[in-house]
Amino acid sequence: MKNALIPAIRNVVPKDFEILIDLIFRNSGLKRTSVIGEAMTFFDLVLEEPFSKKLHGVQIKSESSFNTYESYVTKFLDNYTDGFDLFFYAVHTPDKKLEDYKESRENIKLLHIAEIADKAIDAGLISWIMDKSK
Repeated sequence: MKNALIPAIRNVVPKDFEILIDLIFRNSGLKRTSVIGEAMTFFDLVLEEPFSKKLHGVQIKSESSFNTYESYVTKFLDNYTDGFDLFFYAVHTPDKKLEDYKESRENIKLLHIAEIADKAIDAGLISWIMDKSK
């Protein structure tokens, strides 16, 4: 199922990819505190854990190079670690270097397409993705 879902996710328009990532996080119990689609300085989504009130920032890219990823990570580490516990970088079409990269920093989570597809399946979003990828 995951292997069939990956091309469909890559086929959704960037705005729908943002919505998909939002739906996945909200399904996992996180609360969105930002307005999706609104212009923010750095994050595409700001999420809050309901009980701990920990904040997580999310950057969503349909396509990304490793250099772009590292630029965002550096900005997060330099400017946002006081207010945010985690930084998620979700991408469905990375360049080869980013596709092969395994993030080792605990407060940085690189979400590759395979993990996004797994989470979408867990969240019951298969039909939504198939409708949006047409």
